[in-house]
Amino acid sequence: MSRRRKRTRRSDQWFKVFLLIAFLIAGIAFAIGFGFSGGQFDTTLFLIVFVVTLVLAVIGYFILSSPSTRGGIGEMRVSDRLKDLEKEYGGTAFHNIMIAGKDGHTSQIDHIYICTKGVFVIETKNYSGRIYGKDSQDKWTQVMNYGKTKNHFYNPVKQNYTHVCRVRDYLGADSHPESIVVFVQGNVSYIESEYVYTLSDLRHLFDRRENVLSERIVTLYCDKIQKLIDNPVTTQGAHVQEIKKTQQKIKEGVCPRCGGQLVLRTSKQNGQKFYGCSNYPKCRFTKKADTPYTRKETKHTEDGPRGTADLL
Repeated sequence: MSRRRKRTRRSDQWFKVFLLIAFLIAGIAFAIGFGFSGGQFDTTLFLIVFVVTLVLAVIGYFILSSPSTRGGIGEMRVSDRLKDLEKEYGGTAFHNIMIAGKDGHTSQIDHIYICTKGVFVIETKNYSGRIYGKDSQDKWTQVMNYGKTKNHFYNPVKQNYTHVCRVRDYLGADSHPESIVVFVQGNVSYIESEYVYTLSDLRHLFDRRENVLSERIVTLYCDKIQKLIDNPVTTQGAHVQEIKKTQQKIKEGVCPRCGGQLVLRTSKQNGQKFYGCSNYPKCRFTKKADTPYTRKETKHTEDGPRGTADLL
């Protein structure tokens, strides 16, 4: 009878790593305590060095493990890969672009790469664990700690689709921008999507592509994107504040696009509940009915567009 290997909990693994770091810091502090005291152990100096170094190590851990830092690291890795693609296929890669839609809302795009092979709008994700998701789903799932921890996040394919639409509106319909979602850690085995890639997939993706744009058009598009960078439509802080205001409006049952009321409706296709704008069909904003509002359900059962509207 084969014995099943016992799995170590991730929290236990991190605890062991933390203990190892603590012992290393103690060793360094011990050496310093001897080195700066003429061969005699200085307890006070040892404690000062140990505590200060340990505090800095803990602060560094929390900084490096924060979502914003992890996201920034992921974007840097994609930026480095795009530099390699620039050398091989030409064109220009742009990073951290603010762009406004026709509705006045702004989006922050991680990367836009323009070359003779096309215009590519790239969203970067640096999630760990197993990721489960499909193009048609509103929410994807992150599974960690051997299934004990599950987090849900908005479908990045739908999120990037909004970015693609705004780039197309800005550059023109003939630009035909394409969506690419890069999972930096390569954990895409359980994702069912034609738009999701790993870092190593990018080169293969461009190897298979034919040239569809002339050098003149590439230069024209690059100049237009550069104008967005030189004259940003908003600042990072203002963009974040806009997102918070939009989320607050939705919580209050107000449409963030036109100011109409969000009313509960029923989809004819699958019978699911969703919140739609009372000004439909002029306004097609929808929100999945996962947050109850204090509003009565309307008899109107027209379907809004598929998927929750992206506000980022």
